[in-house]
Amino acid sequence: MWQIQTGLGKSFIIATIALIALTIGVNTVYIITPTDALKKRDKDDFMHFFQQGVNEGKVNYRKDLNHKCKPG
Repeated sequence: MWQIQTGLGKSFIIATIALIALTIGVNTVYIITPTDALKKRDKDDFMHFFQQGVNEGKVNYRKDLNHKCKPG
């Protein structure tokens, strides 16, 4: 197991994994963040990433860890 320190690209890694999941057929990806500020930042920073060939509506950034995600 690896630990990735602050500022070393965790958000980029998560966005990349989400894009791979969508590319291989996962219907919807939920990305959970610990704060509203991080949710907004990552969504703003990476939504263009998801618009490259996949539907951006399939990516959901959320802060609420208790949200019930439907299997996709």
